[in-house]
Amino acid sequence: MEARAQAEAGRKPDVTVAEYVARYIEENAGSVEATTVSGYRTLLSRSIAPYIGGTELRALDPDAVAAWVADLSRAKSKATATKAFVLLRGALMVAVRRGLIPSNPTDTVKKPKAEKGEPNALGEAERGRVAAYVDIQPDDPVSLAIRLALYTGMREAEICGLRWRNVDLERKTLRVVESLGKARKDDIKRFGEVTEVFSGVYLKRPKNSGSVRTVSYPEGVARALKARRASMMAECMAAGVPFGESMFVCGTVEGKPMHPHNLWRRWNGLVTAMGLVGTQGKTPTFHDLRHTYATAAIANGIDVKTVSNQMGHSNAAMTLNTYASVDPDAARRAADRMGEALEADAMRAVSMGGVVELGRTGTDI
Repeated sequence: MEARAQAEAGRKPDVTVAEYVARYIEENAGSVEATTVSGYRTLLSRSIAPYIGGTELRALDPDAVAAWVADLSRAKSKATATKAFVLLRGALMVAVRRGLIPSNPTDTVKKPKAEKGEPNALGEAERGRVAAYVDIQPDDPVSLAIRLALYTGMREAEICGLRWRNVDLERKTLRVVESLGKARKDDIKRFGEVTEVFSGVYLKRPKNSGSVRTVSYPEGVARALKARRASMMAECMAAGVPFGESMFVCGTVEGKPMHPHNLWRRWNGLVTAMGLVGTQGKTPTFHDLRHTYATAAIANGIDVKTVSNQMGHSNAAMTLNTYASVDPDAARRAADRMGEALEADAMRAVSMGGVVELGRTGTDI
């Protein structure tokens, strides 16, 4: 009706917010990762278009943006609201530079602040149950994926993208150099750095420069990797295909990686069957195994820098801020250790005759 009224008045209908943001995403599709573009499209279709998508770009004002932010914050998570706001603000910044609108209506609206929650790690008893489960069938690809997440803190996409050529069974290390991303086929084709494409996923570089790393693993993981390798070799022999170092550790003998969705589905089934609950009272996701690794490592005295390097964080401050305060008994253990250390220093000083007895006043020697 508005378009008809404008046509009768001789004015061409203006581009809508949804149309412009879609154009903005399309223009940037070749310069950002395909998985990022896929995330932008989801934000547009679910968090922008249903609310203010039909508003004309020139008619969008700060009050409408503020109302949208309020509605979105109630309907979605704070993290989703923040991402949608950042996407809209970026698109409107370009619209201002092109002279399509005089000013950016998001400039005077406060960005939604994502609430920082404590990691929903598994407690001591729960992680013990998971560790016992993966011992039942160590060569199973899903069990191995769970073990790698729990014992090394690797991300789900990094585990699915791990190849045998990047595993050193003698030194008990592995190199994280590839990861899996999820995106639409059209976006994957447009992204220049894609090397291999599978069903709905593609191989890419890890999350950031710090994510390319060497990860050390314990003897239990080494045994499971050896069992998995032997199992894959037997499968290859039965299928009449040669075993290759380019095969994915948790993948198939056809050379395909495990799809993250399949791993997610199997993990959810295990969580339900075992009745697992995280430390925050929530159902643990597969990513919470990464949180569990970090929490358990720091609680057991492993230095933060080592944990940070293992997990591929960009800096140790991130690891410290996220996990150092998660363990409620950490402060008590730290106090006890400091007390023991200083008492031991005092005993050594006494045994060496390094203590001077003071007079009654406390000032005379």
